[in-house]
Amino acid sequence: MHEETDRTAASERQQALAVESREPAVREPEPEPVEQDTPCADLEEWRDRALRLQADMENYRKRQQRTAQEQAVRERNRLLNEFLNVVDDLERALSTPANNGTLDHGDGLRRGVELTHRAAMQLLEKEGATAIAAEGQPFDPKWHEAVATVPRNGGEVDPGTVVRVMEPGYRIDDQLLRPAKVVVAV
Repeated sequence: MHEETDRTAASERQQALAVESREPAVREPEPEPVEQDTPCADLEEWRDRALRLQADMENYRKRQQRTAQEQAVRERNRLLNEFLNVVDDLERALSTPANNGTLDHGDGLRRGVELTHRAAMQLLEKEGATAIAAEGQPFDPKWHEAVATVPRNGGEVDPGTVVRVMEPGYRIDDQLLRPAKVVVAV
């Protein structure tokens, strides 16, 4: 009987070993990934930075271009305004009465002034400057500067009408270059 008990015990041990070998081994759970900077996350962050910098540079370029254009317009207007003073002097010289048909050295000078005035007006036209219509027009503070007022002289003109231009005004498109200095009827 002892032999039989040994056989039974051996058989039980074999069965226990067989059962253990068929059962899956208990595995330790894998550690959850710790959030750390991975190459993909770094790449995405750098891509976002690059796109933001590219947008900032484009905005800066547009802002600089707009500033340069505005400066060029201001400088052109300043130069044309200075040039208008020369045109005014030429117009004053031309407004003096001509010699009454007698030929002298003044006629040549007058023709030179006329040619210079014509060239100056052509330059203004080329730059887009046009004279502001004033005489006989209603006074418009957007385009005219009243330097004096006169009575209407018995109703010959409506009140607020420009009766005389002291200095012509000029504009470029809808931008005032210099207002017309005018006398207005009241």
